[in-house]
Amino acid sequence: MTARAIVVTLSVCVIGVAWCGAQEAPPPTGAPPAGEARPTVTPGQALEVIKRDLDAGLLLEDIQRRTAAIQTVRAILEGQPEDIEAKLLAGELLMLAGGEDFEAARRYFQQVLQNEPKNFRANLGMGRIWLETNYWRQADNFLKEAESVAPEKQKVAVLQLRARALLGAGNAEEARTKAREALRADVERTADSYRTVALVATSIAQRDPAQAEPALQEAARYVQRAAELAQERPWERGRVRELLSAYDLQIAALAIYYQSLCERDLKGNVLDRVKRGNEAAAAGALAQRSERTRLRAAVAAVDAEHDALLMLERAVELQPESVPILEEYAAALARVQDRERATRVYERIRELDPQNAAATQYLGAAPATPSASQTGG
Repeated sequence: MTARAIVVTLSVCVIGVAWCGAQEAPPPTGAPPAGEARPTVTPGQALEVIKRDLDAGLLLEDIQRRTAAIQTVRAILEGQPEDIEAKLLAGELLMLAGGEDFEAARRYFQQVLQNEPKNFRANLGMGRIWLETNYWRQADNFLKEAESVAPEKQKVAVLQLRARALLGAGNAEEARTKAREALRADVERTADSYRTVALVATSIAQRDPAQAEPALQEAARYVQRAAELAQERPWERGRVRELLSAYDLQIAALAIYYQSLCERDLKGNVLDRVKRGNEAAAAGALAQRSERTRLRAAVAAVDAEHDALLMLERAVELQPESVPILEEYAAALARVQDRERATRVYERIRELDPQNAAATQYLGAAPATPSASQTGG
Protein backbone atom coordinates (compact mmCIF):
# COMPACT_ATOMS: atom_id res chain seq x y z
CA MET A 1 0.00 0.00 0.00
CA THR A 2 1.38 3.42 -0.96
CA ALA A 3 1.84 6.20 1.58
CA ARG A 4 -1.02 8.15 -0.03
CA ALA A 5 -3.34 5.15 0.16
CA ILE A 6 -2.51 4.65 3.84
CA VAL A 7 -3.31 8.30 4.61
CA VAL A 8 -6.59 8.13 2.65
CA THR A 9 -7.63 4.89 4.38
CA LEU A 10 -6.94 6.42 7.78
CA SER A 11 -8.93 9.55 6.91
CA VAL A 12 -11.91 7.44 5.80
CA CYS A 13 -11.74 5.46 9.01
CA VAL A 14 -11.54 8.59 11.17
CA ILE A 15 -14.31 10.48 9.34
CA GLY A 16 -16.43 7.38 8.80
CA VAL A 17 -16.21 6.20 12.39
CA ALA A 18 -16.97 9.66 13.73
CA TRP A 19 -19.90 10.08 11.34
CA CYS A 20 -21.36 6.60 11.82
CA GLY A 21 -20.68 6.76 15.54
CA ALA A 22 -22.73 9.94 15.83
CA GLN A 23 -25.79 7.84 15.03
CA GLU A 24 -25.13 5.22 17.69
CA ALA A 25 -26.33 5.22 21.29
CA PRO A 26 -23.60 6.02 23.88
CA PRO A 27 -21.95 2.96 25.49
CA PRO A 28 -23.31 1.87 28.89
CA THR A 29 -21.51 2.96 32.03
CA GLY A 30 -18.51 0.80 32.71
CA ALA A 31 -18.08 -0.20 29.05
CA PRO A 32 -14.61 0.00 27.46
CA PRO A 33 -13.72 3.38 25.90
CA ALA A 34 -15.34 3.95 22.53
CA GLY A 35 -11.99 4.02 20.75
CA GLU A 36 -11.23 0.50 21.99
CA ALA A 37 -14.63 -1.04 21.32
CA ARG A 38 -15.63 0.52 18.00
CA PRO A 39 -14.66 -1.50 14.89
CA THR A 40 -13.02 0.03 11.84
CA VAL A 41 -15.47 1.28 9.20
CA THR A 42 -14.57 0.17 5.68
CA PRO A 43 -15.20 2.47 2.69
CA GLY A 44 -17.93 0.13 1.46
CA GLN A 45 -19.71 0.16 4.82
CA ALA A 46 -19.48 3.96 5.02
CA LEU A 47 -20.99 4.34 1.55
CA GLU A 48 -23.80 1.92 2.43
CA VAL A 49 -24.73 3.90 5.55
CA ILE A 50 -24.59 7.21 3.67
CA LYS A 51 -26.85 5.83 0.91
CA ARG A 52 -29.31 4.52 3.47
CA ASP A 53 -29.48 7.85 5.30
CA LEU A 54 -29.77 9.76 2.02
CA ASP A 55 -32.68 7.60 0.87
CA ALA A 56 -34.37 8.02 4.26
CA GLY A 57 -34.15 11.81 4.02
CA LEU A 58 -31.98 12.10 7.13
CA LEU A 59 -29.46 14.39 5.44
CA LEU A 60 -31.92 17.03 4.27
CA GLU A 61 -31.84 19.15 7.43
CA ASP A 62 -28.94 17.68 9.41
CA ILE A 63 -26.19 19.86 7.95
CA GLN A 64 -23.52 18.50 10.27
CA ARG A 65 -24.19 14.90 9.25
CA ARG A 66 -24.41 15.90 5.58
CA THR A 67 -21.03 17.66 5.75
CA ALA A 68 -19.43 14.61 7.35
CA ALA A 69 -20.98 12.40 4.66
CA ILE A 70 -19.53 14.56 1.86
CA GLN A 71 -16.11 14.55 3.52
CA THR A 72 -16.24 10.77 3.82
CA VAL A 73 -17.20 10.26 0.19
CA ARG A 74 -14.50 12.61 -1.04
CA ALA A 75 -11.91 10.86 1.14
CA ILE A 76 -12.93 7.54 -0.38
CA LEU A 77 -12.58 8.97 -3.89
CA GLU A 78 -9.05 10.12 -3.04
CA GLY A 79 -8.04 6.49 -2.59
CA GLN A 80 -10.52 4.91 -5.01
CA PRO A 81 -11.00 7.49 -7.80
CA GLU A 82 -12.96 5.06 -9.99
CA ASP A 83 -15.52 4.08 -7.34
CA ILE A 84 -18.87 4.50 -9.13
CA GLU A 85 -21.01 4.41 -5.97
CA ALA A 86 -18.88 7.10 -4.32
CA LYS A 87 -19.21 9.36 -7.39
CA LEU A 88 -22.97 8.89 -7.50
CA LEU A 89 -23.32 9.66 -3.80
CA ALA A 90 -21.06 12.69 -4.13
CA GLY A 91 -23.28 14.08 -6.88
CA GLU A 92 -26.48 13.32 -4.99
CA LEU A 93 -25.21 14.85 -1.75
CA LEU A 94 -24.11 18.02 -3.54
CA MET A 95 -27.63 18.47 -4.95
CA LEU A 96 -29.40 18.51 -1.58
CA ALA A 97 -31.39 21.66 -0.86
CA GLY A 98 -29.55 24.26 1.14
CA GLY A 99 -26.09 23.30 -0.09
CA GLU A 100 -26.49 22.93 -3.83
CA ASP A 101 -23.32 22.80 -5.90
CA PHE A 102 -24.74 21.78 -9.25
CA GLU A 103 -21.48 22.27 -11.15
CA ALA A 104 -19.53 19.91 -8.88
CA ALA A 105 -22.40 17.41 -8.89
CA ARG A 106 -22.55 17.53 -12.69
CA ARG A 107 -18.85 16.63 -12.93
CA TYR A 108 -19.34 13.53 -10.79
CA PHE A 109 -22.33 12.35 -12.83
CA GLN A 110 -20.50 12.97 -16.10
CA GLN A 111 -17.61 10.83 -14.90
CA VAL A 112 -20.03 7.98 -14.22
CA LEU A 113 -21.72 8.35 -17.61
CA GLN A 114 -18.38 8.15 -19.40
CA ASN A 115 -18.10 4.55 -18.18
CA GLU A 116 -21.80 3.68 -17.83
CA PRO A 117 -23.88 5.72 -20.33
CA LYS A 118 -27.12 4.10 -19.17
CA ASN A 119 -26.54 4.46 -15.43
CA PHE A 120 -29.95 5.36 -14.00
CA ARG A 121 -28.83 7.50 -11.08
CA ALA A 122 -26.33 9.48 -13.14
CA ASN A 123 -28.88 10.21 -15.88
CA LEU A 124 -31.47 11.13 -13.27
CA GLY A 125 -28.99 13.42 -11.50
CA MET A 126 -28.05 15.17 -14.74
CA GLY A 127 -31.72 15.55 -15.63
CA ARG A 128 -32.51 17.12 -12.27
CA ILE A 129 -29.57 19.52 -12.53
CA TRP A 130 -30.66 20.80 -15.95
CA LEU A 131 -34.27 20.95 -14.72
CA GLU A 132 -33.35 23.07 -11.71
CA THR A 133 -31.35 25.45 -13.94
CA ASN A 134 -34.17 25.71 -16.53
CA TYR A 135 -32.40 23.97 -19.40
CA TRP A 136 -35.53 22.07 -20.28
CA ARG A 137 -34.47 20.18 -23.42
CA GLN A 138 -31.17 19.06 -21.93
CA ALA A 139 -33.07 17.93 -18.84
CA ASP A 140 -35.51 15.85 -20.86
CA ASN A 141 -32.74 14.18 -22.85
CA PHE A 142 -31.22 12.77 -19.66
CA LEU A 143 -34.58 12.05 -18.05
CA LYS A 144 -35.71 10.15 -21.13
CA GLU A 145 -32.62 7.95 -20.79
CA ALA A 146 -33.33 7.54 -17.07
CA GLU A 147 -36.92 6.53 -17.82
CA SER A 148 -35.73 3.78 -20.17
CA VAL A 149 -33.73 2.07 -17.39
CA ALA A 150 -35.66 3.21 -14.29
CA PRO A 151 -36.29 0.68 -11.50
CA GLU A 152 -39.99 0.08 -10.95
CA LYS A 153 -40.07 2.12 -7.73
CA GLN A 154 -38.52 5.14 -9.45
CA LYS A 155 -40.62 5.28 -12.61
CA VAL A 156 -43.33 7.56 -11.23
CA ALA A 157 -40.81 10.16 -10.03
CA VAL A 158 -39.04 10.15 -13.41
CA LEU A 159 -42.32 10.59 -15.28
CA GLN A 160 -43.19 13.55 -13.07
CA LEU A 161 -39.83 15.17 -13.79
CA ARG A 162 -40.22 14.54 -17.51
CA ALA A 163 -43.62 16.24 -17.45
CA ARG A 164 -42.01 19.34 -15.94
CA ALA A 165 -39.16 19.32 -18.45
CA LEU A 166 -41.47 18.86 -21.42
CA LEU A 167 -43.73 21.66 -20.21
CA GLY A 168 -40.77 23.99 -19.84
CA ALA A 169 -39.62 23.09 -23.34
CA GLY A 170 -43.04 24.03 -24.72
CA ASN A 171 -44.24 20.49 -25.44
CA ALA A 172 -47.52 20.94 -23.57
CA GLU A 173 -49.43 17.92 -24.86
CA GLU A 174 -46.51 15.58 -24.31
CA ALA A 175 -46.13 17.02 -20.83
CA ARG A 176 -49.80 16.35 -20.10
CA THR A 177 -49.41 12.76 -21.37
CA LYS A 178 -46.41 12.14 -19.09
CA ALA A 179 -48.14 13.71 -16.08
CA ARG A 180 -51.20 11.51 -16.53
CA GLU A 181 -49.00 8.48 -17.09
CA ALA A 182 -47.30 9.20 -13.76
CA LEU A 183 -50.66 9.49 -12.02
CA ARG A 184 -51.87 6.16 -13.45
CA ALA A 185 -48.64 4.45 -12.40
CA ASP A 186 -48.71 5.91 -8.89
CA VAL A 187 -50.29 3.08 -6.90
CA GLU A 188 -49.76 5.01 -3.64
CA ARG A 189 -51.66 8.04 -5.02
CA THR A 190 -49.07 10.50 -3.74
CA ALA A 191 -49.74 14.22 -3.78
CA ASP A 192 -46.77 14.64 -6.13
CA SER A 193 -48.62 12.98 -9.00
CA TYR A 194 -51.81 15.00 -8.52
CA ARG A 195 -49.76 18.19 -8.20
CA THR A 196 -47.87 17.48 -11.43
CA VAL A 197 -51.08 16.93 -13.42
CA ALA A 198 -52.67 20.07 -11.98
CA LEU A 199 -49.56 22.20 -12.59
CA VAL A 200 -49.34 21.10 -16.21
CA ALA A 201 -53.07 21.70 -16.77
CA THR A 202 -52.95 25.15 -15.16
CA SER A 203 -49.89 26.15 -17.17
CA ILE A 204 -51.61 25.07 -20.39
CA ALA A 205 -54.71 27.07 -19.41
CA GLN A 206 -52.60 30.20 -18.94
CA ARG A 207 -51.62 29.97 -22.60
CA ASP A 208 -54.98 28.71 -23.86
CA PRO A 209 -58.08 30.03 -22.02
CA ALA A 210 -60.17 27.30 -23.65
CA GLN A 211 -58.35 24.84 -21.34
CA ALA A 212 -59.43 26.67 -18.17
CA GLU A 213 -62.18 24.22 -17.19
CA PRO A 214 -59.95 21.10 -17.39
CA ALA A 215 -57.40 22.96 -15.27
CA LEU A 216 -60.07 23.68 -12.66
CA GLN A 217 -60.99 20.00 -12.54
CA GLU A 218 -57.38 18.89 -12.05
CA ALA A 219 -56.79 21.52 -9.38
CA ALA A 220 -59.89 20.31 -7.52
CA ARG A 221 -58.60 16.71 -7.64
CA TYR A 222 -55.26 17.86 -6.26
CA VAL A 223 -56.94 19.71 -3.39
CA GLN A 224 -59.10 16.69 -2.60
CA ARG A 225 -56.13 14.32 -2.47
CA ALA A 226 -53.98 16.75 -0.47
CA ALA A 227 -56.84 17.20 2.01
CA GLU A 228 -57.21 13.42 2.37
CA LEU A 229 -53.52 13.02 3.11
CA ALA A 230 -53.51 15.92 5.58
CA GLN A 231 -56.53 14.47 7.36
CA GLU A 232 -54.76 11.12 7.74
CA ARG A 233 -51.74 12.66 9.51
CA PRO A 234 -52.50 16.30 10.39
CA TRP A 235 -49.49 16.47 12.71
CA GLU A 236 -47.10 16.10 9.75
CA ARG A 237 -46.23 19.61 8.65
CA GLY A 238 -45.28 18.49 5.15
CA ARG A 239 -48.85 17.37 4.53
CA VAL A 240 -50.26 20.63 5.87
CA ARG A 241 -48.00 22.59 3.54
CA GLU A 242 -48.96 20.36 0.62
CA LEU A 243 -52.58 21.32 1.22
CA LEU A 244 -51.58 25.00 1.28
CA SER A 245 -49.89 24.52 -2.10
CA ALA A 246 -52.99 22.78 -3.43
CA TYR A 247 -55.21 25.68 -2.41
CA ASP A 248 -52.76 28.16 -3.96
CA LEU A 249 -52.92 26.30 -7.26
CA GLN A 250 -56.71 26.04 -7.15
CA ILE A 251 -57.05 29.76 -6.44
CA ALA A 252 -54.76 30.47 -9.41
CA ALA A 253 -56.82 28.14 -11.62
CA LEU A 254 -60.02 29.92 -10.57
CA ALA A 255 -58.45 33.26 -11.51
CA ILE A 256 -57.54 31.89 -14.95
CA TYR A 257 -61.07 30.52 -15.35
CA TYR A 258 -62.60 33.88 -14.42
CA GLN A 259 -60.39 35.63 -16.98
CA SER A 260 -61.51 33.15 -19.64
CA LEU A 261 -65.05 34.49 -19.11
CA CYS A 262 -64.00 38.09 -19.67
CA GLU A 263 -63.67 40.15 -22.83
CA ARG A 264 -60.27 40.95 -24.34
CA ASP A 265 -58.95 43.91 -26.30
CA LEU A 266 -57.44 43.71 -29.77
CA LYS A 267 -54.04 42.81 -28.32
CA GLY A 268 -55.52 39.94 -26.31
CA ASN A 269 -55.30 41.66 -22.93
CA VAL A 270 -57.98 40.67 -20.44
CA LEU A 271 -60.56 43.36 -19.71
CA ASP A 272 -62.42 43.55 -16.40
CA ARG A 273 -65.68 43.08 -18.25
CA VAL A 274 -67.49 39.73 -18.26
CA LYS A 275 -68.78 38.52 -21.60
CA ARG A 276 -72.54 38.64 -21.95
CA GLY A 277 -74.04 35.31 -20.91
CA ASN A 278 -71.11 34.43 -18.62
CA GLU A 279 -72.30 36.40 -15.59
CA ALA A 280 -73.48 33.39 -13.57
CA ALA A 281 -70.31 31.39 -14.21
CA ALA A 282 -68.13 34.40 -13.37
CA ALA A 283 -70.01 35.04 -10.11
CA GLY A 284 -69.66 31.38 -9.19
CA ALA A 285 -65.92 31.47 -9.85
CA LEU A 286 -65.52 34.54 -7.65
CA ALA A 287 -67.57 32.98 -4.85
CA GLN A 288 -65.56 29.76 -5.00
CA ARG A 289 -62.30 31.69 -5.03
CA SER A 290 -63.43 33.56 -1.92
CA GLU A 291 -64.33 30.29 -0.17
CA ARG A 292 -61.00 28.67 -1.08
CA THR A 293 -59.13 31.73 0.19
CA ARG A 294 -60.92 31.35 3.51
CA LEU A 295 -60.16 27.63 3.70
CA ARG A 296 -56.53 28.30 2.88
CA ALA A 297 -56.35 30.77 5.77
CA ALA A 298 -57.58 28.06 8.14
CA VAL A 299 -54.87 25.68 6.94
CA ALA A 300 -52.27 28.46 7.25
CA ALA A 301 -53.31 28.83 10.89
CA VAL A 302 -52.53 25.14 11.44
CA ASP A 303 -49.17 25.65 9.76
CA ALA A 304 -48.51 28.52 12.16
CA GLU A 305 -49.16 26.13 15.06
CA HIS A 306 -46.14 24.16 13.86
CA ASP A 307 -44.03 27.32 14.15
CA ALA A 308 -45.28 27.66 17.72
CA LEU A 309 -44.36 24.03 18.38
CA LEU A 310 -40.76 24.67 17.38
CA MET A 311 -40.52 27.47 19.94
CA LEU A 312 -42.24 25.39 22.63
CA GLU A 313 -39.94 22.44 22.00
CA ARG A 314 -36.99 24.71 22.69
CA ALA A 315 -38.71 26.07 25.80
CA VAL A 316 -39.22 22.52 27.08
CA GLU A 317 -35.53 21.78 26.49
CA LEU A 318 -34.65 24.76 28.67
CA GLN A 319 -37.28 24.07 31.37
CA PRO A 320 -38.19 20.36 31.15
CA GLU A 321 -40.03 20.33 34.49
CA SER A 322 -42.03 23.54 34.10
CA VAL A 323 -45.68 22.50 34.24
CA PRO A 324 -47.03 25.73 32.63
CA ILE A 325 -44.64 25.33 29.67
CA LEU A 326 -45.48 21.64 29.34
CA GLU A 327 -49.18 22.55 29.38
CA GLU A 328 -48.66 25.01 26.51
CA TYR A 329 -46.66 22.39 24.61
CA ALA A 330 -49.24 19.64 25.13
CA ALA A 331 -52.09 21.94 24.11
CA ALA A 332 -50.24 22.89 20.91
CA LEU A 333 -49.66 19.22 20.10
CA ALA A 334 -53.36 18.57 20.64
CA ARG A 335 -54.30 21.41 18.31
CA VAL A 336 -52.32 19.81 15.46
CA GLN A 337 -53.91 16.48 16.42
CA ASP A 338 -50.62 14.83 17.38
CA ARG A 339 -52.40 12.74 19.97
CA GLU A 340 -49.55 10.32 20.65
CA ARG A 341 -47.07 13.04 21.59
CA ALA A 342 -49.72 15.09 23.39
CA THR A 343 -50.59 12.06 25.51
CA ARG A 344 -46.94 11.54 26.47
CA VAL A 345 -46.57 15.19 27.49
CA TYR A 346 -49.79 15.16 29.52
CA GLU A 347 -48.63 11.99 31.24
CA ARG A 348 -45.41 13.79 32.15
CA ILE A 349 -47.44 16.72 33.47
CA ARG A 350 -49.46 14.38 35.66
CA GLU A 351 -46.24 12.90 37.03
CA LEU A 352 -45.12 16.37 38.06
CA ASP A 353 -48.58 17.54 39.15
CA PRO A 354 -50.94 14.62 39.92
CA GLN A 355 -53.93 16.98 40.34
CA ASN A 356 -53.38 18.86 37.09
CA ALA A 357 -56.81 19.53 35.59
CA ALA A 358 -55.67 19.81 31.97
CA ALA A 359 -53.84 16.48 32.08
CA THR A 360 -56.74 14.79 33.84
CA GLN A 361 -59.23 16.07 31.31
CA TYR A 362 -57.15 15.12 28.28
CA LEU A 363 -56.15 11.69 29.52
CA GLY A 364 -59.63 10.89 30.75
CA ALA A 365 -58.28 9.43 33.96
CA ALA A 366 -61.05 11.04 35.98
CA PRO A 367 -64.22 13.00 35.19
CA ALA A 368 -63.36 16.62 34.49
CA THR A 369 -65.28 19.27 36.40
CA PRO A 370 -66.86 21.71 33.92
CA SER A 371 -65.69 25.28 34.27
CA ALA A 372 -68.05 28.22 34.51
CA SER A 373 -67.34 29.21 30.92
CA GLN A 374 -68.15 25.69 29.74
CA THR A 375 -71.50 25.56 31.58
CA GLY A 376 -72.44 29.08 30.66
CA GLY A 377 -72.47 30.11 34.31
